[in-house]
Order: sequence, then structure tokens, then C-alpha cells
Amino acid sequence: MNAHTAEIRPDIPIGRRPPALLKNVIAMMGLVQTMRDRSPDDDVFGCFYGYSGYGKTEATRFAQIKTGGAHLEIGVSWTKKDLVSNILFELGVLKPKGTLSELTRQAIELLSQPDHPPIFVDEADKLVDRGMIENLREIADKSKAPFIFVGEEALPDKLSRVERVYGRVISWVPAQPVDLEDCRKLAQRAGVVVDDEVLETIRRASEGRARIVVSNLNLARQFSAERGLPGLVAGGGLPDFINGKHPPRVRRFG
Repeated sequence: MNAHTAEIRPDIPIGRRPPALLKNVIAMMGLVQTMRDRSPDDDVFGCFYGYSGYGKTEATRFAQIKTGGAHLEIGVSWTKKDLVSNILFELGVLKPKGTLSELTRQAIELLSQPDHPPIFVDEADKLVDRGMIENLREIADKSKAPFIFVGEEALPDKLSRVERVYGRVISWVPAQPVDLEDCRKLAQRAGVVVDDEVLETIRRASEGRARIVVSNLNLARQFSAERGLPGLVAGGGLPDFINGKHPPRVRRFG
């Protein structure tokens, strides 16, 4: 390491339990395995993308826990130096110091270790939006560490604007809406008793978005508790499930 290496962060225990093993979690782990199995001459980028609420963040957190990889969430106000400084921070450097080029060299050095776990880059859309994608490409190219971009449905289109990055993505994995089996796992994890027909109603109301399914399962729990019911079944009363959108205005004043 160079003279600008500072204190090293202590290990931070993970207090939250891993998410349910939904299909998107399994898909993310498949992407991780693809990155691990690549040959030394292969490129180093993978991409996991999809609509908001599909559970990409939870899948990423699970993969991070399993691999011990760093997790980087791109900030909307970041500069190029902020990007590299935060990479170093996630790699254990408490207070990165130096010029952008010095910090970049240090990041490359730390990431060049053999069999380095993947770096999960969340909100990766902002790398393109803020003109930082080439800085990350330089670090990836020179270190050969695997990077997994995580972002919204439009992320592949945004990456296509930068051919030197787009052409080096070796695996594209689209996140999928939850199915009934996923909803069963979410209900079991939340401790909510509902039958499959009610679960399908929740899934459709939530438009397949795992995050909204969880919110609707909480509504189901509250609804059951208020009425002293052990759970919800088809044909009984149901709460007004949400779809994540604001309600329409009924009428104007006056």
C-alpha cells in the first residue's frame, strides 16, 4: 500500500437475517457463480437489473453476505473522487486520502488480490448519468476483480452508451416479478397465515413487486389481528390491498 493508506475499519457484524430465498435471490447467486467461474481472460462485469420493488436490493444483500463482497451504493451527488473514495472505504480504508489518481491506484492494488469477491454496485445507473463509468472501468480492467452492476430496468440501455463497458458485460440477468411460490415464502417469513387464493390476490394487487407484497402481508396481519382471526381465506373479508401508487383525488374542493 502507498503512503496514503489510513486506518482500517473493524468488521461490522451483520444484524439482519438473510432474505427469503426468492427466485431473484437465486438468480443473483447464479450471476455470482458465473462471475466466479469465468476464465482469467474473461471480462469482469455482470449486470442485474429490473423494475423498482422486484427485490434487487434484498437479492444483492443476500449475495453480499454469502460472498463477503463489498457493496457500493452510488450517490446522486458523488464526484469521481467520491466514487473511488467510497470504493476504498468499502474495502476497509477508513479515511482515504490522496489525489484521484493516487486513490485509483490504491483501489486497483486492493482489488488485485487473487479470487477477490465481487463488488456489488447498486444504483449503477448513476455511474452513467454522472459520467463516472469510465473511472470504474479503469479500476475493473486493471484489477480484474468482478463487478456486478445493479440497477433499474433501463440500466442496460444506459450502459449501451458506453461501448467499452457494455461490450464487456459477460452476463445480463433481469429480475422477475414474484410468483405464487415466492409469495408463500414471504408470507412464511412474515408469519402471516393466508391461503393461496388470497396470496394470488395480493400478488396481483402488488403487480409482482416483492416490496409491495410485504406491505400487503403486513396489512393482512393487521386485518386478521383486529378481527381476532387466525388468518385470511378466500371468501372472507379482505383489507384494501395497495399497489404502491397514490390514490386518485375523489373531487376538487368547492
